[in-house]
Amino acid sequence: MLSIAGGRNSFGQVGDGTTDIRWSPARVSLGDSFAQIATGWAHACAASARDNVQCWGANGGGQLGNGVGGPRSVPEVVPDIGPSISASLSAVFGCSVDGLRATWCWGFNDETYLPGIRSRQRPALFSLSVRFETTVSGAIHSCGLTSAGSAWCWGNNASGQLGDGGAAWVSAQAREVAGGHAFKQLSAGTGTCAIAVTDEAYCWGDNSAGQIGDGTTVSRRVPTLVTGAFSYSGISSGWGFTCGVTIARAAYCWGFNGWGQLGDGSTANRATPTLVQSAQSFLTVAAGGTATCAVTSLGEIHCWGDNSWGQLGDGTLQNSQLPRRIPSSASFVSVTAGTYHFCALANDGQAYCWGMNIHGQLGLGYESFSVTRPQQVVGGHRFVSLSAAGFSTSWNTGATCGVRGDGAALCWGSNSAGQLGNGHGWALTPVPVHRVP
Repeated sequence: MLSIAGGRNSFGQVGDGTTDIRWSPARVSLGDSFAQIATGWAHACAASARDNVQCWGANGGGQLGNGVGGPRSVPEVVPDIGPSISASLSAVFGCSVDGLRATWCWGFNDETYLPGIRSRQRPALFSLSVRFETTVSGAIHSCGLTSAGSAWCWGNNASGQLGDGGAAWVSAQAREVAGGHAFKQLSAGTGTCAIAVTDEAYCWGDNSAGQIGDGTTVSRRVPTLVTGAFSYSGISSGWGFTCGVTIARAAYCWGFNGWGQLGDGSTANRATPTLVQSAQSFLTVAAGGTATCAVTSLGEIHCWGDNSWGQLGDGTLQNSQLPRRIPSSASFVSVTAGTYHFCALANDGQAYCWGMNIHGQLGLGYESFSVTRPQQVVGGHRFVSLSAAGFSTSWNTGATCGVRGDGAALCWGSNSAGQLGNGHGWALTPVPVHRVP
């Protein structure tokens, strides 16, 4: 698969060997096929099942895992790790799962985020007998899921987001999530949510706005059943709110609702799942910073919430407390949320983006305050996956990356820390992430 990126590039986060802004997607020069790409605050990593993990961009906390400090505008191999099946990134650290299902982590730690190690500029192997199938990273914590469905979390635990029931502020070791649940999907944001094999949803951690969905605003340090007796097929954690799609294809949201991002026609916080007011059948949902978008069974995208940057994609800058259909003739299969922008993958592999574009993170070939309708990413690339950078309210970190069908990685947008991996500057169009020979 080929990877492409664009937007601000001051740290090299586009990955094309420059720090130039890219106004349309630029190819990330990786050279080999990559199965997955992940974006963090101002850095990115790509994982290959046949080769290795390579990272680029900001590196102030060692989050590139290359053993040295300083940002990198082209990808560098993360040493010590072999072929990997997945990678996940937070603001200041990264983790990957190798072919033997062993988990490796690196980056800023101070015994806060990574299990049993201090800050590491090179990967450290978890001293665990368990093997993870996948990992997810929230704002300042991570979790892993085993093939048996057990979840383990590590990092900051100020609000109980590790789910082990402990009162420690942080955990220097991975902790098994309490309750003996078997999960099949995890989502990490400011807290943690999961879908059990029984299709029930559980959440834990911060609950100040009701984002756990148990009818209270009391933070929970163990998995807590989301009320409503719904069977979920997908779940997404946003900034202080959560959304899920049920097997019956209804969308429910709960938590903070100051922008109408719960889609229930109000701006009142909800401590229990509230039906998104729409007659549509939803397949997937993506909770962003202050808005939400979902893909329907008809291949349409409907969005609701904050529209200050055009992130609802309806041609206006007016907030909406109810879902609005994005006007587009494309048929969509998935959507990914950045903090203030969204990108979606059409069934023909074309990428479309909308919302904040002050760093060129939409890949359209130009910068602008906002783009209020979906626009096709420049270059005619055919993607199989997209990842929009989130978990930062900084206006200097917006970037997007994608993996093409031939395994190449491309990124676009801000390159303030080299996160585009192009070896140069910001990219307003997809640029190749440069691969280490």
